[in-house]
Amino acid sequence: MNIRTTEISLFASYFDTKPHCTMSFEVFCADVIYEEFRDAVNEIRSSENKAERDKLKAILPAVTISGVFAERKSECLVKHSGLICLDFDSKDNPSVSDWEEIKKTLSEVKNVAFAALSVSGRGCFAIIPLGFPHRHPEQFKALQMDFIRLGLKIDKACSDVSRLRGITSDPKAWYNPEARPYMKVPLQAQRNRVNSVNSRDNASRIIDKIVSSGIDITSSYSNWYQIGAALASEYHESGRDYFHSISQAYHDYNFSECDRQYNACLKNHGGYTIGTLFYYARQAGIR
Repeated sequence: MNIRTTEISLFASYFDTKPHCTMSFEVFCADVIYEEFRDAVNEIRSSENKAERDKLKAILPAVTISGVFAERKSECLVKHSGLICLDFDSKDNPSVSDWEEIKKTLSEVKNVAFAALSVSGRGCFAIIPLGFPHRHPEQFKALQMDFIRLGLKIDKACSDVSRLRGITSDPKAWYNPEARPYMKVPLQAQRNRVNSVNSRDNASRIIDKIVSSGIDITSSYSNWYQIGAALASEYHESGRDYFHSISQAYHDYNFSECDRQYNACLKNHGGYTIGTLFYYARQAGIR
């Protein structure tokens, strides 16, 4: 997906429910980076009165990052953009005092295509391409869990596909149009959709393909644990070599650490089945 040209709806202000026109994601990013609305945004940031900030913010142009809408409500979605916008603010993250540092943290996440300070300057947001836009709410839940592990809480209102994002001003915004689509859904959703064919022959073939491809399917701790637990559940001690073979694609693979992790999976595999391995293999394009 070329996220540069994907279209989103532009609203003349926060009050409008009908879109003014459509614009490309790249133009939205350019408006932020090249400070198209710098004066208005600076006026908002200079105010210490929240009511005044909210009043000024409401007259700024805003967009629906997740798509083109006939009207600003979820049932009026015309076409999903394949993007989701995640908001982080001081209300949900009271321990954060340096939002520039949080923006830097967001820029290091491989799935983040754009990260910038919010209109008020008292928060920031990240835009992420979704691997399964038609499962927007499920992928939002998975993102919530992943960012909690980073110590950040997402505004829960971001699950709304019609959520507005004001056009802010940030010349130091992070822009990476080549960001990888986010592929996770919550585990229960994975289990509901996993292929029922769980034979050891199929599993062995899948493992051989994973190893020979050199694709890393253990890039997050959650993935790594779930794959280890799935192998421990199916193969018990004999799955240890499989776990090492799959884990070796990770750039920081360590034999002893991998061994300890498999020991932990043997003690508690949390009800995961070999279907979890099939799921992550499919997400990586291995069938």
